[in-house]
This record gives sequence, C-alpha cells and structure tokens, in this order.
Amino acid sequence: SRTFLIFLIIHLEEMYVNTQKPKELYINMATAGMIDFNPDFKTLIIANKVGNITKSSARIYSIQDIIKKAISENLDIQLSKIDEDLSSNDIKTAWSNYLPKISASGTGSLIDRNRPNPLGDVNEKSIVASLNLEQVLFSESILANIKIQKYLAEAQKHATEIEIQTQVLNCYSSYFNLLQAKTNSSIQKENLLATKTNYQLAEIRRSSGHSSNADVYRWESELAKSHQKLIEAETNLIISKNQLNALLNNSLVDNFDIEDVKIDDKLFEFFNNSVIMRNISSKNELKRMTEFLILEAKRNHPSKKYYLANLKAIERQIEMDRRKYYLPTLALAAQANKKLYRGGLGSEPPVGNSFYDNTWNVGLVLKYPIFDGNRKRINLKRSKIKKRQLDSSIENLDIDIGLAINTRVVKLVSSSTARYFSKISYENAHNNFELVQNQYKQGAV
Repeated sequence: SRTFLIFLIIHLEEMYVNTQKPKELYINMATAGMIDFNPDFKTLIIANKVGNITKSSARIYSIQDIIKKAISENLDIQLSKIDEDLSSNDIKTAWSNYLPKISASGTGSLIDRNRPNPLGDVNEKSIVASLNLEQVLFSESILANIKIQKYLAEAQKHATEIEIQTQVLNCYSSYFNLLQAKTNSSIQKENLLATKTNYQLAEIRRSSGHSSNADVYRWESELAKSHQKLIEAETNLIISKNQLNALLNNSLVDNFDIEDVKIDDKLFEFFNNSVIMRNISSKNELKRMTEFLILEAKRNHPSKKYYLANLKAIERQIEMDRRKYYLPTLALAAQANKKLYRGGLGSEPPVGNSFYDNTWNVGLVLKYPIFDGNRKRINLKRSKIKKRQLDSSIENLDIDIGLAINTRVVKLVSSSTARYFSKISYENAHNNFELVQNQYKQGAV
C-alpha cells in the first residue's frame, strides 16, 4: 500500500480530472479595485462578479434626499431665485426715481475784455460752485412703474415655485426611471442565469442522448441574446444614473445608489389612503372629485398665479398709458451758487456797493404732455395687445389644467387596480417559470 501511495503521488499530476462545474468567467471586484484593474465593458457584463464592494461602499440616497438636494442645488431653481433677487432690485430702482437728486458742480470762466460789468457782477475771470436739487413731487410714470415692478416680482416668485415643482416632478420621474432601469437589469441578470441553466441542461441531455445538438445550439443563441439584453439594460442603467445626477448639478458621488421604493412603503401608502382613493368608488364620484380638483387647481396653481400677476402688471401699464394723456409731472427744483473767485476786469465792485457771493433759487416745474410723436397711442395699443395675449394664455392654461387633472386622476385609479393584478400576475408567472424549468429538467422539450 505504501508503494501504491508513492506511485499515486508521483503520477498524480498526470491523472485526468473531470468536474461537473461548467467553465465560467469570474471577477473578484474587491481585488480588481485594489489593484486598479479595469476589464473591458463586455467582460464586465458577461463575468460573474464576486467580492463586489460596490453596494457596501456606495452612498445610498432616498427620494427625500434627492428632492432636498434638487431644491438646494438644481441650477434651474438657483437661476429662478436669482431672477427673484433681480425683481426685488427692480422695485428699489423704481422707487429711486422718487428720491431727490442732488448734484454739485464747479464752473471756471474767462470772457473777453469787452463784457465784464461790475454792476452785474460779471467778471473777466471767475470760479463758481453750484449745488442743484431736483425732487419729483408727482409722476404717473414713476408711480405706475413701482406698482408694475411689484406685480412682476410677485410673478417671479410664482415662477420660482413653478420651477421647484417642475424639478421635484423631474426628480420623481428620474428616480423611478432609475429604479425601473435597476429592476430591468436585475431581470436580465436573472434571465441570463436561467438561460445558462437551460444551456447546461441541454448539454447534459445531449451527452446522455436525450436530445440533439439542435437543442444546444438553440440555447447558445438564447444565451447570446441574453448577454445582449443585459448589456442594453446596464447601458440604460448608466444613462438613468447620469440623468438623475444632472438634475442635481452632478453633485452626487460617482459611486452612488438609490433606495428601492416598495409597494407597501409610505409613498404608496399615502396615495392608497389619500382623499382621492377613499372617495372614489364609482364613475359619478370620480367626476365630482375631478371637478373639485380642477376648481382648486385653477385657483391655486402657481402657473395661474404667475399669469394673473403679469395680467395685473399689464393692466396697470394700460392705466398709465391712458393717464399720460392728461396727467402732468410736477417737480421741485432748487439751486445754490457760491462764487469762489473773481479776477481781471469787473472784479472790483463799484464804490459804495458790494458783491454777493452766495445766491439761491427755488422753483416748481410743471410738465404737461401735449404731443410726443404719437408714442402714447402706440404704447397704449401695444399694452392692449399684450393683455389679449395674456387672457388667451390664461384660458389655454385652464384647459390644460383640466385635461391634466382628468388624465392623472384616471391613471391614479387605474394604477391602483393594476398593482393588485400585477402582483397576481407576477406570482403566477414565477410559479409557471419554475414548473416549466422542472419539466425541462425531466425531459419535456
């Protein structure tokens, strides 16, 4: 026996070894990361990955995290808030036209020798400092502009609210698109695994004489298709992650993932227990609920408030254009002068007289419109056209709101029903798949 054992050890490497484990490609992702090994995309998709540290080290974001980051970091929202700041500044600019305007100036003059006159304090050489004050007391244009800028600032606040709601909706859409892409990738991986299993079963059946090469060739073809579908699914997954990241100004880390949203999570529980779902059980109830939601949306939708604020601005513009025909502009003007220097001819006062170095004057300026090249009429007509345009936009918005709510409420009701049947369909499909695969193992083609 010892001789046989020595013989066995010596010739062990020459012995033929056969295993039942099929040949497959494996990549240890933990090791690959440590040695900075980057396989080609095709290999990465086809290979079985073990030691995958991606999930454990990835930053996981919930839908709440994504929305918070979007509100604080989305560029479109930031730009809209900057527009709010500009609108507030425009109000201050409009008010500044009612503030007094004060200016100081200095004038040095030299006149010919024939003009100096000491009686009129006209000197050959002189330097005069002046202080001027202008204060508008009444101006329809300024008053109207202040009010118009306030309406436009209000409209911009609603525009920011619209942008926030739009980006929140985009976050939901991108989040669920990414979840769908992840799910599809998982499905294709499961399909690939099932196809590999069937391919291995086909080889066993061929080797045992239960089937021909045609069965193996068929599964080889299916295996190639499964690899192709998995590559497409992984590509769509990368695209979906990039789209979500772009909404957040690419602020997410490269290695990030998102939480799954299950059917019994709070998000869906909110819709299941909402007023809409509790109060809709018939066609008439659906109609009444929809009409109520449309009425509320037309009153409170930020897009409607945005248009109404712009409508108030244009109505004030029309009122201003009409008042310009008869309302004057009233202003106060004052000036103070101080002669700092006299020289040359006329610089000495006549005998028994003296010069006054300080002088001032105050006056009211009334400016009444008579004719300005027909601009008042042109501006009034232009404002009326803008108002008709806004009226049409508001009417069109009401139609769009009604259509959108009708569509979404019906989809919400149908989705609630569809979820129930989808669950049944999934369970039956899963049971049927296991049944078919077991039959195939037992020889049923």
